[in-house]
Amino acid sequence: MTNHQFSTADGSYRINLTQDFISLTCSRYTRWEEFAKMMDKPLASFIKLYQPAYFERVGLRYLNAFSRRDLDLEDTPWKEMLEPAYLGLLASEDVPERAFTRCTQDVDAAIPGGCRMKLHVGPGLLKRGNDASDKEVKLIFDLDVSMSGNVPVNMAAASMQTAHTQAGSIFRDAVTDTLHDAMEPEN
Repeated sequence: MTNHQFSTADGSYRINLTQDFISLTCSRYTRWEEFAKMMDKPLASFIKLYQPAYFERVGLRYLNAFSRRDLDLEDTPWKEMLEPAYLGLLASEDVPERAFTRCTQDVDAAIPGGCRMKLHVGPGLLKRGNDASDKEVKLIFDLDVSMSGNVPVNMAAASMQTAHTQAGSIFRDAVTDTLHDAMEPEN
């Protein structure tokens, strides 16, 4: 299957396109409205060109990598950044964080709005392409929220909005006020 890839001049947005798949990747996500606007024209063109009867899956994936250094939280344990339910044993009071070589949590579950979530959480290194120079361990919060099962074409935008709403709720539930404040949200 041929995969066509197009990107903005600065590389912050990338579209991948095949005969039955379209995705938009954003490396500097700021606001949902901006992302959705960038998806509108490619999605409309995809629908016009291929005229799909439905989409088998409509989803959003948010890959967050929290840097203690960048957030000025270098002395803050992960358990003060994410709620315990999202950290598993890493949130334990009895085992120091430095004792863990690896501690991740993977979840696949049905959530409200007819969605599913796949969630991977835990400390790790972030690799970008062939660049392995960043050795800082970051807290990875990889969340994929989707709707599956013959989503009508005219419901694609509404399905993305539903997935976004659910992902936002999960994310806000997961982050503590310490992390939320350190990210300096606009609202």
